Amino acid sequence: MTPKKEWFASYKSGDFGSVYQGDNAALSVVGIGDIKIKTQDGGEHLLKGVRHVPRLRRNLISLGDLHGNGYVYNVDRDKKTMRVKKGKVTVMKGERMKNNLYKVQGCIVGGGAIKEPRGPNSSVPNSSVKT
Repeated sequence: MTPKKEWFASYKSGDFGSVYQGDNAALSVVGIGDIKIKTQDGGEHLLKGVRHVPRLRRNLISLGDLHGNGYVYNVDRDKKTMRVKKGKVTVMKGERMKNNLYKVQGCIVGGGAIKEPRGPNSSVPNSSVKT
């Protein structure tokens, strides 16, 4: 899920229901589409079925969705790095932050042009990943 419509490579507007925050507040899903990400190792992967939620404050990836689509994730012994793999290919890598969330490393590829991240640990939009 992401609030950033400009990140979508393909997009379908509509009423796609709601998502609920931790405080049970409902946020409307106003579109669904695909976002292409480029990982730090240069690989490009398509995030399919990403929900556009304009009032969302952060981009989120559901590990449950990933797992349901055949991805495996693990955390290094030091508990600072998480890797998401499809088969033997690492699709995403994230570093643990102070708030116990993992920030995915990489940048967005949108509309054929790469939108460079703000810094070396910039995060990418989050949803289920399909290659």
